[in-house]
Amino acid sequence: MISLLVGTGSSQTRLTAHKALLTRSSFFSEKLASSNSQVDLAEEDLDAISCFLEYLYTGEYFPHKLPSGNLEPDPEAPKIDDSGAHFLKHAKIYTLAEKLGMPSLKPLSHSKIHLITSTAIAELAYARYVYSHTSANDLTIRKPVASFWGQRSHVLSARDGGQF
Repeated sequence: MISLLVGTGSSQTRLTAHKALLTRSSFFSEKLASSNSQVDLAEEDLDAISCFLEYLYTGEYFPHKLPSGNLEPDPEAPKIDDSGAHFLKHAKIYTLAEKLGMPSLKPLSHSKIHLITSTAIAELAYARYVYSHTSANDLTIRKPVASFWGQRSHVLSARDGGQF
């Protein structure tokens, strides 16, 4: 078992995972090539790391995609994402998958982003995150954002609370 230290100070959390699963990720494969039994992930988001681990163990993460193509209900998430938090959950998992060398997780997290009902403010928060945390040549996630804003900027600017 490998210990993962996520966060810093009083908010630091220790998670554990099987080495055989972690080394499916190129990042962890490199980190664990020596006899390390602990990996420091001080800068990572706890929820994103937890979802990453759930994906390693099950091939999915919460909220799961249902056979209908929708996301299962999340009692902690509003029906309409008005802050961007729900969008950002999946965007953070997408960028974490890139960082940790787990390309199979990227399409899943990207597909979940498109199942969220949101407001203009949430869309703006998501767009800002995507463009500040992904490489310019990552068209998988950037192209839909650019297309969305290109087609709807005139509508969104009237509904974003003056943030556009």
